[in-house]
Amino acid sequence: DAIFYNPWALAGMERREFAATHAEHLLGAKFDFAGFVLPMSNGSVGFGVTRLSSGKLEGRGADRSAGASFSAEDTAYSLGYGKQATAGTRLGANVKYLRSSLAGYSASGLAFDLGAQTKAPGRPLTLGFSALNLGKGMRFLEQSDPLPFTLAAGAAYELGGTLRLAAELRRVVNDGRTALGLGTEYALLPGFALRAGVEPSGAAGPGGVFGGFGGGFGLKLGRYRADYSFSPFGELGGSQRLSLGARF
Repeated sequence: DAIFYNPWALAGMERREFAATHAEHLLGAKFDFAGFVLPMSNGSVGFGVTRLSSGKLEGRGADRSAGASFSAEDTAYSLGYGKQATAGTRLGANVKYLRSSLAGYSASGLAFDLGAQTKAPGRPLTLGFSALNLGKGMRFLEQSDPLPFTLAAGAAYELGGTLRLAAELRRVVNDGRTALGLGTEYALLPGFALRAGVEPSGAAGPGGVFGGFGGGFGLKLGRYRADYSFSPFGELGGSQRLSLGARF
């Protein structure tokens, strides 16, 4: 999953790992990810494929009359590398080939991700930083669109070995949007954890008081893991995400 979220976490891997994620979003949109990490003597290499499809969209003419339906799809092929720079610091980077299609037209381009993580000496505190989607953008016909260049900083604090608290601040630069995310994980039993998170800025969204909230759980059995989450959006329905992973 680090190939998608932050490539620094590729560093320090001791075993090969495969992971796959499927998410059902609002209005028929679907998200899929598959990734593989191969540890090496001087870091780890990761490969990933990410796909987001919108499902069927209703076309409209210049006079707003209904037209033929169409679809939209975005795909990213990622190659990442992570390395343990010092005892408490990890660094990572991705290069991504992007392809986007919309109503029979397509565009492609390259993008880069950079990430870093460090641990506070003598404290159960971890800090992470990332710069995602650095690139020139993509061009459809005569229209050029910038990539969602994002800067993020996060922190995680562990209490008693069973409770983790996390916070992340993200800035989508080209859109001028800033979001704060808060989360927690509680190890209820060995191998089983409960999770919850919220983006306070989403509280006034389409889900009302539940907008921006999500909850789920994680399960580990030996070399295998499963993670599930659900986010309600009021009358619009909800978003579900399921991830499976294995180390070998």
